[in-house]
Amino acid sequence: MRSLDATGGTVISSWLALAKQQFSRMPQGIKQALLLTDGQNDFSDEQRLEAVLQGCEGQFQCDCRGVGTDWQVSQLQQIAAKLLGTTDIIPDASMLEADFQAILDRAMSKQVSNVAIRLWTPQGATVQFCKQVSPEIVDLSDRSTSVKPQIMDYPTGAWGGQESRDYHFCIQVNPGNVGDEMLAGRASLISTIEGVETKIAEARILATWTDDEARSAKIDRRVAHYTGQAELAQSIQEGLEARACGNEEKATAKLGRAVQLAHESGNEATAKLLRTVVDIDDAPTGTVRLKRSVAKADEMMLETRSTKTTRIRKS
Repeated sequence: MRSLDATGGTVISSWLALAKQQFSRMPQGIKQALLLTDGQNDFSDEQRLEAVLQGCEGQFQCDCRGVGTDWQVSQLQQIAAKLLGTTDIIPDASMLEADFQAILDRAMSKQVSNVAIRLWTPQGATVQFCKQVSPEIVDLSDRSTSVKPQIMDYPTGAWGGQESRDYHFCIQVNPGNVGDEMLAGRASLISTIEGVETKIAEARILATWTDDEARSAKIDRRVAHYTGQAELAQSIQEGLEARACGNEEKATAKLGRAVQLAHESGNEATAKLLRTVVDIDDAPTGTVRLKRSVAKADEMMLETRSTKTTRIRKS
């Protein structure tokens, strides 16, 4: 017989340490955890949580769900970001079963574990950043490990057989002459199982030098789209923070900009969430008014889902 005692506070580090222990028994499996909490992590656990998270990184993936509204979005986002998972809110316990089924379905669809983006860059080049930009924004810039000089791996977790993701790299290269074209980088998806590497896909990153101001000033529409999606997430987070601090002017400006960006990119899911915290007078110009009364669950849902992006629309 096994039993659980529902006593004490929320100590997430202990849960993560136990999950790591369980996953260590099946080193070759696709390791996916689901962390559910209805409360804030105990303040005394903060230092240990950070240390345990470091030890769990790369050992398993973890989706985080907050039940109700008595928890902190930033705490779960910290864990999900480190363990390549997602964060979301379950406002009502009656929704637990459906969310669990959706997460289980996604986990069961995973076919390739321990996948990394391997980026080769030419001598003298510097990687400014590496970000996943779809289906949601995940900054991987500080997560790289060196394979050999000029080759870095960025962890991406497990992939499903038909899964598709978009990534944005910024690479600084040595200057060239007008008309030159060079290979600025080569990105590959690499799966490693029992020490054996398998290349799943590969793409080249090309750079061309030009003295045509019209060409050099033009931003690729895909880059512009996802740059806008990143600004959208930042505007939401800054707007909600300003609202919480009572700075209505800044909150209105930031959330108005978010409405404008959501409209321009066709991100209707985020636009719908924004309508729970602002009244929209004109979406194309971002003219909004803050709602005086906002349900805490709606505000938390907007914050947790602010990094979810929409794919670029076809021309």
